Amino acid sequence: MPPKVSRLTHLRTLPDFVVGKGSASGIGEIGSLHLLGTLRLRRLENVIDVGDAKTAQIMNKEGLNTLQLEWSGTSEKESEVLCSLEPHKKLLHLTIKGYNGFEFSKWIGHPSFSDMISVKFENCKNCRFLPPLGQSPFLKKLWIQGLANVKSVGAEFYGECSLPFPVLEDLRFEDMQNWKEWLPCKRDEEIRVFPCMEKLAILSCPKLKGWLPKNMDSLSELYIDECEEFVVSIANYKHLRKLFIDGCKRVVHRSGVKFELLEDMGLSSISEFRLEIDGFIRGLPKLQNLWITGCEELTCLWENEDRWLQRRISNIIRGNISDSPSHFIQELRALKELVLTGCSNLISFPEAS
Repeated sequence: MPPKVSRLTHLRTLPDFVVGKGSASGIGEIGSLHLLGTLRLRRLENVIDVGDAKTAQIMNKEGLNTLQLEWSGTSEKESEVLCSLEPHKKLLHLTIKGYNGFEFSKWIGHPSFSDMISVKFENCKNCRFLPPLGQSPFLKKLWIQGLANVKSVGAEFYGECSLPFPVLEDLRFEDMQNWKEWLPCKRDEEIRVFPCMEKLAILSCPKLKGWLPKNMDSLSELYIDECEEFVVSIANYKHLRKLFIDGCKRVVHRSGVKFELLEDMGLSSISEFRLEIDGFIRGLPKLQNLWITGCEELTCLWENEDRWLQRRISNIIRGNISDSPSHFIQELRALKELVLTGCSNLISFPEAS
């Protein structure tokens, strides 16, 4: 950054400020500026003096609605710097990237930040616990990526409020390499955590075991990818519109549960299915697109549902069929595209009738 930014006293927008080393472009330069909109502070590892971070007066910049704090290396006082960069209570959007402290500052997830709409943590690899973001009454979007040291998500995540995450709609966990358990909220069995959840993604969490939270009645999109130890009970989420599972330990479903809104479904590399298959396919009246690969056990279970499938599904891509496909292929009269992969037991296609 050019030196003496502080002299630009009428400057209102500074979306990107790179902290320099030593006395050059110190973070204190922005202290006297009345900034609006978005402020992205990069190379925060160059902040050596915590007092300099306080001089930035982030808390007094009430015109900011978005704050992004980014580290590209390590420093000895990252925790103190993060604490000193506490914003005003009306902030809407917060991103913290590359932070190397062992815990987040207490202001993150504090209920006094009542207007917070979205939070994103990215590559904060040393943090062991998530902050109590369940206490944020208007939080709608939460993305957590690359927190490699988090092993458990539980009570500390929900916080101490009566109804955790009351309006959260979009939750994403990604690249959580050591995450092993997602504990339920045990404060009150009648409390339904995530009552407004619409989209949930859990990606690249290879050690995660157990089950998804139950009673997410508003869930319409579910994405599970590279979670080889995880069990997914799809019967709990009957309002799904999109379901994509690629790489998990087990998929469980019970009879009598219909997915009347489901339009797109992809199933791949699933070790075990526990499906009461009778009527399962007929419980998908709006299914338009189906992707299957590496799921030999499932495809042969669907043999008796072929006549229904041909009327409902226009695309089957990467359909992995292990048994003879005589009925499966012959009855799919609406089929537009079929790609077979890894079908080691496939001998021949049926003769035309």
